[in-house]
Amino acid sequence: PVDAGRVWLAGVSQGGAGLGPAAAAMPGAVRGVVYLSGTMEPGRVAAGVPAFVAQGGRDHNVTPGSVRRGVAA
Repeated sequence: PVDAGRVWLAGVSQGGAGLGPAAAAMPGAVRGVVYLSGTMEPGRVAAGVPAFVAQGGRDHNVTPGSVRRGVAA
């Protein structure tokens, strides 16, 4: 058996875009999500679970501004 209270999903770069849909597809099975310089698209951000977000200020692909907007969502 898996303890859902200990399961976190992580996404790096474009993998961040899949975190919201994955968490939504498994309600109650995911404790939180980790965005590592991850894409945070409006409407696809993981909602209802804790999130850890790490972003590099010099990332030219996933810009700090897009991450700020994702965190706000």
